[in-house]
Amino acid sequence: NSFEFIGLLDKGGVLIEANRGALDFCGLDSSGVFNKPFWETAWWTHSKELQKQLKEGIKRAAQGEFVRFEATHIDKNEVLHYIDFSLKPVRDKEGNIVYIIPEGRDITERKKQEMELETYHHNLEELIKDRTVLLESDIAQRKKTEELLRESEKRLNDMFDSANDGILIADIESKRFIICNNMMCKMLGYSRN
Repeated sequence: NSFEFIGLLDKGGVLIEANRGALDFCGLDSSGVFNKPFWETAWWTHSKELQKQLKEGIKRAAQGEFVRFEATHIDKNEVLHYIDFSLKPVRDKEGNIVYIIPEGRDITERKKQEMELETYHHNLEELIKDRTVLLESDIAQRKKTEELLRESEKRLNDMFDSANDGILIADIESKRFIICNNMMCKMLGYSRN
């Protein structure tokens, strides 16, 4: 019943089970994917690079390592989705690895927002560079650039605050959070202050 994608692999990477959400995503039924190497299933065949990354991840998970990476999958309508994917080893009572659980969460919307934020950030940097040049040559042009900068900053802040995922931005050197969005405040139950 999970809305996320989840399955069960043997230690060698053969798919034993997958939930309905994962099967429906690609329009598959169990007969087309079970008892096959996971990397040869429809979720992975669109990318040789991802197949290679998955094979390596399965080897690492079979040795006890939790593996996580970002992948892409193409749905039954041929639309590309970004997936937060992981492989989790499952141990028996003696500590031996007996299965691997592959899990995926569709992060396409978040990825689109990140790409949009990155574009706005790039545009903002370009505006700042342009602004520096314009300040040296023309004050009237500077006012126009500042207005564009404010609008761009407002759009960036609006997108940041309206994101469906909680986002924290931290300063690496001081190891302190410097800003968070509304969703993170709601998730944690704290105000921004």
